[in-house]
Amino acid sequence: YFPFMGRLVAKALSDGRLLDLRLSQAFCKLLLACCNIILKNEKSNNSSEDGRHTSSSSETSSAMLNYLIQVSDADLWREFSDGSPGLGMLHGVDPQLAASLQSILDMLSNDSKSAIGDLCLTFVLPGNECVELVANGKVTDVSGENALEYVAAVVRYVLCSGVRRQAEAFLRGFGDVLDIKSLLLFRADELEL
Repeated sequence: YFPFMGRLVAKALSDGRLLDLRLSQAFCKLLLACCNIILKNEKSNNSSEDGRHTSSSSETSSAMLNYLIQVSDADLWREFSDGSPGLGMLHGVDPQLAASLQSILDMLSNDSKSAIGDLCLTFVLPGNECVELVANGKVTDVSGENALEYVAAVVRYVLCSGVRRQAEAFLRGFGDVLDIKSLLLFRADELEL
C-alpha cells in the first residue's frame, strides 16, 4: 500500500490537486528526515565527484533509496528528532502510550524511582512483546536507573524505527513519479494534507 500511496501523493502534487488524505505529522516528519539524509549524502557525493557521471532520474531515485536503507536507525532518529525527545509528537500518534510514558517520567522527577520497578516492565514494546527495544529486552527489567532509556527507546521505535520500512516504501513509490527531494519544499505540517 505504501508505494501506491507515494505514487498517489506524487501524482497529485505534479497535477496540482488536493488530496483528502490524513498522514500523521510524525510520518510526514519521518519522510522529510529521510529526504534530508538523502540530500546530505548527495551533497557529499557531488563535492567528491567531478560531475562526469550522469544517470536517469529513476536510477538516481533507486540509488538514493538504497543509500537510505543502509543508514542506521540512530542516524535517522537524530535527523528526525532534532534533539527533542519526541514525547509530544508521540501524543499525536498514540495519546494513551504517551500518557503512560509521561507517568514514568513523572515518577522519575518525583523521586519515586523505586516504584518504577513495581510496574514490572521490560524493554519490549508495550502491547507487543515480540519487539525487543534492546538486546535481550524480554529479560531486561525497567528500573529507576534505566527508565529514561526505556521511554526514549519506546518513543524512538514508535515514531521512527517501527515505521521506517513504510516510509521507505512510500518514498520508493513517490520517486517513481517525482524526485524524492521535491518533498523538501514542504514542512511536515504542510505535507499532513
